Amino acid sequence: MCSTLTILQTSANYVPAELRHDTNGWYIVYYAFNPIIEKLQMKRIKLNMLRKRCRSVLEFKVQVNDIIRTIDNQLRTDSVLYQQTMLAVTPAVPIAATVAAKPVMTGGENIRYYKTLDEVMIIYINEKTKELRRNTLVSYKSFCNMMRRWLTNNYPQIKASQFTHAHTIEFLDSMSEKNINPSTYNNMIRLGSALFVWAKEKCYARENPFEGHKRRRTHEKKRTIITPEHQQLIDQWFAENRPFMRIVCRMVYTSLLRPI
Repeated sequence: MCSTLTILQTSANYVPAELRHDTNGWYIVYYAFNPIIEKLQMKRIKLNMLRKRCRSVLEFKVQVNDIIRTIDNQLRTDSVLYQQTMLAVTPAVPIAATVAAKPVMTGGENIRYYKTLDEVMIIYINEKTKELRRNTLVSYKSFCNMMRRWLTNNYPQIKASQFTHAHTIEFLDSMSEKNINPSTYNNMIRLGSALFVWAKEKCYARENPFEGHKRRRTHEKKRTIITPEHQQLIDQWFAENRPFMRIVCRMVYTSLLRPI
């Protein structure tokens, strides 16, 4: 049965997600309304790899339920926003009723979009550990640890694909409250961008929320020369208080080494 209900008469423009199983394995199916073609489009998310990683069907279904809740929440949000937009712009534009619209088959979505950002960062560091030098890896680990602590306190279950530019601003503002210098602030943007460039390539995120974020102006470091008089005072202090460190300091100074 076909109908041409106005947007005011249409209660929903999606079909909630559900878990299915057939000869091809496990997958999630849901329908989302496409306002361009005015039809429902079927989305399918394959779950066979997730099922293999789970030790039991019960563990598998617990994780699937979390994915389904995320999908349904997004469908409801998109539906409300679309209806509000239509009401504000063209309140009486006829659309095909979603119950009557013929579903359109589309390509499947990747289940990786439903992994939490915390999980994604663990995978990211594990992969980078195989690629980067130990000293370089320290910065990546430090950034991810700070971000994971912040997420735990603010958005513990947020998916990597849900992390937006607004979240980035909130995170960086929170870090700024710790009085970090401009170089550290800019380095966080660089490391955050590197994380999400990788996440996009691996289909964990749809966008890079750190991209285009404004850097802070940095100033040149002010360096002072240690005068011969001060050298003698420093040497004397170490000789009286920390004789072993006196040897280390003199070796570093005379050999022009720069400690890490």
